[in-house]
Amino acid sequence: MIPFEFIVPKAATPFLCKSATIPLTQEIRLPYSNCRLQQWTLNGTNYILEQSYENNGSLVTLLTIVVSNFSLIKINCLQSFSSLLYTLKGSCFANLRGYGCLPLFTDNYTLQYVPKGTHKVLFSPGTYHYLYVNPGQQINLLAPHDAGIGKIIALEKDIHEDGKLANRLPIDPTVKGFIDQLLSLKDNTAELPFTVSSIVTSLLFQYYKQLHQPERNDGANFRATLNAYLANHIELPVNEIIKNLKSHFFIEGRPLRMYWKKSSP
Repeated sequence: MIPFEFIVPKAATPFLCKSATIPLTQEIRLPYSNCRLQQWTLNGTNYILEQSYENNGSLVTLLTIVVSNFSLIKINCLQSFSSLLYTLKGSCFANLRGYGCLPLFTDNYTLQYVPKGTHKVLFSPGTYHYLYVNPGQQINLLAPHDAGIGKIIALEKDIHEDGKLANRLPIDPTVKGFIDQLLSLKDNTAELPFTVSSIVTSLLFQYYKQLHQPERNDGANFRATLNAYLANHIELPVNEIIKNLKSHFFIEGRPLRMYWKKSSP
């Protein structure tokens, strides 16, 4: 499991149940995983589900959070770690200790370092899916070729450099294909650990490739690319962000408003 302890809102504590089952309403399943569930009923169904698979030093975890109210959930990170983090569904903001605001937008991913300590995430009502892929020691192979990856590895080794966040990248069709493979594997097969290792390696190298290739603004990947741009420039004033979006994506104000309206839950 990822080294997280989830602390649900105080009002939910009397209704909290813990188990190793998967809710019937769960949209995505990792069939070969170990599960950990926290579920509570408070103005509707709410739960935090972790589905994890450990494989020869690597870790794959599908994290689902379903809330029926605006909820501030605390996350106690028991030990610092780094992982590829894919936001598959839902957009929200986290307050990462030592870093400040961390945007988690749909169809984006990054190599994320999470320091030990307590962090907070604010969720609006809805369903959120996150995929954590920790490639283990394989990540060290890329450190000599990318200074940013080297810095994140140094952070995990307690060489702290607070205030640094890795760039968000769009989940492009290649990445989505690897993720779909990972989520459609069957359990109890002899080739499973080898297949998972291959997919994890492919995801890691695709991250490196995307870091070093020009950004594409094509229509097929528009939402993911737009969300990545917003996440990477979230500290700018709103007027400046809109101005940059118009020039960067060659889109006018009215189509941009229509896009946001269409993309809103």
